[in-house]
Amino acid sequence: MTSFGIRIARLASLMGLVGVTSLVTARGAEARFHLHLRGSTPADGATISSAPPNIQLFFSERPEIKVTTVNLVDGGNANVALSAPRLASGADTAVVVDVKAPLAAGVYTVKWSAMASDGHVQRGSFGFTVAGAKH
Repeated sequence: MTSFGIRIARLASLMGLVGVTSLVTARGAEARFHLHLRGSTPADGATISSAPPNIQLFFSERPEIKVTTVNLVDGGNANVALSAPRLASGADTAVVVDVKAPLAAGVYTVKWSAMASDGHVQRGSFGFTVAGAKH
């Protein structure tokens, strides 16, 4: 093998090592953050025609429901009354809160906090818009 060929082989080996190291590091970072929000109803950024009777949050694993919080604020940052969070029937990774007050047309933000069984707390928020009348 020529010296050029040896250099190419070494470079290819080094690039492979960097790729494997990146993959292991990414998987390690993912393992540290087990619980994360996978989706919601209403969906983040959705515009819906009428106010939802409840809000559902879909997590990557079962949250500790006793320490899970969900808050809803309107465009003026006023809190909207919600029921206590509960696990959805038949889906232990979904949390449901009922909307207790009629929602006017406008922009709303859901703020949540949930803890995984490993004790790590995650927080986040998402928004949706109600375009239609109250429910």
